[in-house]
Amino acid sequence: MKTRIKLIKRFFSFLLVASLIYACTKDGPIGPIGPQGPTGADGLDGLNGATGEKGETGSVNIIYSLWYEADWGIVNDDYAEFFIDAPEITQEIIDTGLVLAYGKTTGGQFSLLPTTRFNTSTIESYLVAVDEPGTLKIMIRETNNQVLGTPELSMFRYVVIPYGMPVSGKSATIDFSKMTYEEIAAHFDIPD
Repeated sequence: MKTRIKLIKRFFSFLLVASLIYACTKDGPIGPIGPQGPTGADGLDGLNGATGEKGETGSVNIIYSLWYEADWGIVNDDYAEFFIDAPEITQEIIDTGLVLAYGKTTGGQFSLLPTTRFNTSTIESYLVAVDEPGTLKIMIRETNNQVLGTPELSMFRYVVIPYGMPVSGKSATIDFSKMTYEEIAAHFDIPD
């Protein structure tokens, strides 16, 4: 019987607490927003880090040639080549740098070599090679079993980018060999 009375007391106590909680819930409309409080005091300034060393100027080490008119030496009916004297292409550049060669049409279109161009009935493949320091070799081969005609690319230029040259903070993500001539010229401020 005592246990039963205890249970009944607990039940009514629980019911009383639940009624009080339910009675305290808000059922009315939300009141108006109060006025804004005063602005708090400014926080403390953070500490500045040490100033870094000044970096090298980016395009100072970039080397670009003049535009050379092609002086094709005909090797056979479908192949010709010519050489550009390029003293800036050293063994160190060959081993660690980047040499880009570009061809230009008389109409002013640019192509990164190697490239293939379709010229009326011929297909011209232009290649570039650095066989030894100081010389750039430009080659053309007709690849459509035709006799080599007047090549579409008539002017050539090279750009030498030394290895590890700090161009900008973003240079680690730039692949210069995938850029167009116009992008390279704008990036390094190369005049035409």
